[in-house]
Amino acid sequence: MTVHRFRLPVCGVAALLGATVLTGCQSGGDDAATSAATPSAATSSTARAASPAAPAATTTAPAAATSASAAAPTPGTVVDGATFGRRIEQATRSAKTVRVSMPAPDDPSQSLDADMVFVSPTRTDLSMAFPVENPQDEGFELRMVDGSLYFSNPDPEIDAQWLSADEGTRNPFAQTLVGMMQESARVAPAGQSALYAKSRVTAVGPERVAGTQTTRYRVAVPMTVVLDGVEKSYRSTGGLDPELEKELPRLRQQAKGQTLTQDVWVDAQHRPVQAEVATPDLGGPKTEPMTITYSRWGKPVTVERPPADQTQSVDTAWGSEVPPWLE
Repeated sequence: MTVHRFRLPVCGVAALLGATVLTGCQSGGDDAATSAATPSAATSSTARAASPAAPAATTTAPAAATSASAAAPTPGTVVDGATFGRRIEQATRSAKTVRVSMPAPDDPSQSLDADMVFVSPTRTDLSMAFPVENPQDEGFELRMVDGSLYFSNPDPEIDAQWLSADEGTRNPFAQTLVGMMQESARVAPAGQSALYAKSRVTAVGPERVAGTQTTRYRVAVPMTVVLDGVEKSYRSTGGLDPELEKELPRLRQQAKGQTLTQDVWVDAQHRPVQAEVATPDLGGPKTEPMTITYSRWGKPVTVERPPADQTQSVDTAWGSEVPPWLE
């Protein structure tokens, strides 16, 4: 494989992890939703459509609000953001599994896909496949099982098929990636529900997406709330990048009165089918709207730790140094 494929986009990975486009680039929720995950001896996660539902979310929506048969609101109706978020959160936990896809950050013509298992309110496991540039390249995969990361070895000088990292790693690159992924797992999908509660949610109307009848909603998220989440997430996982630290005051000033727009298409069970996000111009490079798709809700998914005899820790492989091709 081409080694630069290992330049993992942390916020993009975290976005997929939460099955929502903002989770990981923001964080929120009450103390219960953001508490640390309980360590487990499990070596894999398996979920099937016929499995019992995952443990109840921290906040449970009223029965009337979570009914799959609830009538869609009239176009133009402003709906309660907290109820809207809770319905998506509960539907996500009930399904237990989903595949989430977004354009690859360095090649929008290709797709970055993640199969996820919502094991508990504080644990999300995943298997993520990264696209390759050339057919002859080997694929690249990242897995997370109970907060520990495993990824295909990109270094030909290391005799192992997989590298691993957990919260005790000393490697600075791995520390950032593990911290962001674990933070996202702790708040997803409850963190997105909390964000919707601070947003203006408006019904757009019925639309058919990928053969599924959906209702489209437009979510206006205050950019100040998004920036608060970005700062909190980074500070909780090792601190802000110096450049971002310097830019924050300017960004906060420009963000006043602006919103991030997220259009969400949900099915009759209130599960997202598609989301499109448009970020306002805060003086940086212009960004195009990003589309994320959700599929295979409730389909069987198994995420396993790689065999121990094929795995080497990042600390043993790289020590405290960051390989030059990652800098």
